[in-house]
Amino acid sequence: MICLRLGWPIAGLMLTATFLASSWGNDLRMLGTIIGYTMIVSVTINSYFQIRSMLRRSLPEQIRTQGPVAIWRKIGTTICVIILLVFVGGPFGFGVACLIMLSQYQIR
Repeated sequence: MICLRLGWPIAGLMLTATFLASSWGNDLRMLGTIIGYTMIVSVTINSYFQIRSMLRRSLPEQIRTQGPVAIWRKIGTTICVIILLVFVGGPFGFGVACLIMLSQYQIR
């Protein structure tokens, strides 16, 4: 069950590698890039919610909210937020910066 809950984004990344390695044309490579980006974000979000759900079911609240488990939960949450900021916030900020730069050019 753990492999099913946590493994589907990894299967998507394997599909991405297949598309990127194929010699069928640029369309599949573009699709592979989009799927890969989506799967990287999905790995982060899915892992966060699935681990949180599994911990809630398997550990009592006192153990889950104190001690080493609580520390690892905070570290995991921080890593998930950093990954999302890099893979979502970075390209979004780059896109906004490009639009601002392009809007300053005048077409003659």
